[in-house]
Amino acid sequence: MGCPGRLMIRAGEATKRPLVLGSTPRGPTILRDEVGMPNASRTGNIHVDRPSEEIVVVEQRLHELDLYLPPAVLPPPGVKVSFAWTRAFGDRVYVAGHGPQARDGSMAGPFGRVGAEVTAEDASRAARLATLSMLGSLARELGDLDRIVAWLRVDGFVLVAPGFDRTTNVINGCSDLILELFGPECGRHARTAMGVAATPLNCPVILAAEVAVKRR
Repeated sequence: MGCPGRLMIRAGEATKRPLVLGSTPRGPTILRDEVGMPNASRTGNIHVDRPSEEIVVVEQRLHELDLYLPPAVLPPPGVKVSFAWTRAFGDRVYVAGHGPQARDGSMAGPFGRVGAEVTAEDASRAARLATLSMLGSLARELGDLDRIVAWLRVDGFVLVAPGFDRTTNVINGCSDLILELFGPECGRHARTAMGVAATPLNCPVILAAEVAVKRR
């Protein structure tokens, strides 16, 4: 499975029924009981220790928090997407820039510059939505978010009005959610939080990331 998180199912405490959440290229993601987990998993040169009785289910944590993984981005008319939203290579997955998405896959507002049309608080919430957008793409790429063994870096870009310099606080909306879902060992990441003069579709926040994954 993946990395230590806040949600843990103890061996012997089986759930009453499978929880189906979302859909992946392999079909619905089914959360099920498993026992006999190894004490550690290795991905390249990354070593993650975990107690054998702990089973981490990231998507169940999303369900408990009433959060959603949006479908693939629906670009507006006139916008051509000539790149992959995720690119897997070896034990790494590189995540392209994602903005905040609504449940139907459309881009979610508010739109505009932070410090002018958009408040810092709304921008932080937009960062959470953009994180869910990245997780949706990762789920489609990996089939199982528990394959993620480490968040290595997050690059955050904030559309700012002149004089706004609290970009760190805005991108904390992303970092805090990653840590809440994946725990400190897996979720701790390097990060950039840059203020920029323009973003695609006037989104207040754009996020990109790199994660290490467990190979099949």
